[in-house]
Amino acid sequence: MPCLTQKIDQGPKIILISAASEFYFIGLIHLMLPKLSDQLIGWEPPDGAFWKLNTNSSFLGNPSLVGAGGVLRNHNGDWIAGFSRHISIATNNLAEAWGLRDGLQMALNKRCSCIIIEIDSPLILNPLNKSSIANRSPFSHFVWL
Repeated sequence: MPCLTQKIDQGPKIILISAASEFYFIGLIHLMLPKLSDQLIGWEPPDGAFWKLNTNSSFLGNPSLVGAGGVLRNHNGDWIAGFSRHISIATNNLAEAWGLRDGLQMALNKRCSCIIIEIDSPLILNPLNKSSIANRSPFSHFVWL
């Protein structure tokens, strides 16, 4: 314990002041931090004939080793299909894009006719509004953003 040995070398008065200061600030730290509250979050099933695709990516840095995964569920919340993949070294946005691409391909392979996409990357999702993908994407006929 190098810290304890160092404090002993400093003398009992220094040790006492140091311990009292530490105790004081530990006791006050909760007053200085913002109050946190619990917020319940959850998955909501889609309406009627829709299926819902949730995708996300995982990364250690930017750029770094990345991966992506997703799940496809029906209006009852039943698992239809899922995927995960290692992408290699890339940026977080590229990983999000790969995840969305793989999820949409999976939905097409499962003969999904209407889909709601939930993804936490506005940079990837915003360009996919109906007007920008109309007549330019094999996914344009069944995507609901």
